[in-house]
Order: sequence, then C-alpha cells, then structure tokens
Amino acid sequence: MVVGCDPMLAPDGHDFESVCGDLQDMHQICRLLNQHRIDTVIHSGAVSGSTLLRDDPFRVAQLNMFGTTHLIEAARAIGIPKFVYVSSLSAYGNTPPGPVDVDAPMRPGSVYSATKGAGDLLVMAYRNQYDMNAVSLRIGGLYGPGRKT
Repeated sequence: MVVGCDPMLAPDGHDFESVCGDLQDMHQICRLLNQHRIDTVIHSGAVSGSTLLRDDPFRVAQLNMFGTTHLIEAARAIGIPKFVYVSSLSAYGNTPPGPVDVDAPMRPGSVYSATKGAGDLLVMAYRNQYDMNAVSLRIGGLYGPGRKT
C-alpha cells in the first residue's frame, strides 16, 4: 500500500491512499506515519522548482528545509527503517556543462538550490548521527503530465 500526503488531494487508486496533509504540521506527520504501517518514507514534497515562489524566499526555505526536517525527524522518532529524499540536480548550483560528479561542491545560485542542498546535508547528518538508512537522490530534468515548470 502506498500512502500519498499532499495538500492537494489526488484520487485514491489501486493500492494507493491519498491523505491531505502539510509538511509544516509535525503532529499530523507523526499521526500519519503511526496510523499506517509505513516501512519507507519517500519525500518528494515541498517546493519543486526554482521558478515556483521565486519572490517568496522565506516560504521556499520554510517548506523545503523545515518540511524535510519535520519528516525525517518523525521517521527517526517513529523508527521508520528507510528514508528517501528526492533532491535536485540544482543542489549543486552553477556547474560546468556535462555530467556532474556526485562529489562536486555545492554552489547554490538560488534560494531553492540552497534549500535542496541543505536537505541533502540534513539527510547525510541523520544517516551519520542516527545510523538511519537514508539517501538523497539528485534528480534533474523532470517532465511529464501535470508538470507546470
């Protein structure tokens, strides 16, 4: 069973349940994780691109950094065994053309880029400090139905 949490509800489907939720509400996150038999959190929520909320950097930081903090801390506290953070290639910021090495330094060119890099570092810190099975995936070039940017 997959449980999706989003402020904009998607329809339920075969082996999928949609729950209206907010990454800023730590108590709601804990209730949701406790209510379902969650074995893996895949965090792909919050602000999903540098053009969204461009004129509201505080909101971008609040949603991306504190939303990630709330979710990974809830997963740790409850004992969820796996945590996957969907980051972004933009966490590297400005890079030369061509493939980007995973160890390339982060040079954020926007608040959005900085928040994605901060999420990567937070996941790494939780993995190291709490021995969590946690990973960041820096995905680039997302496209498809419903994508607005």
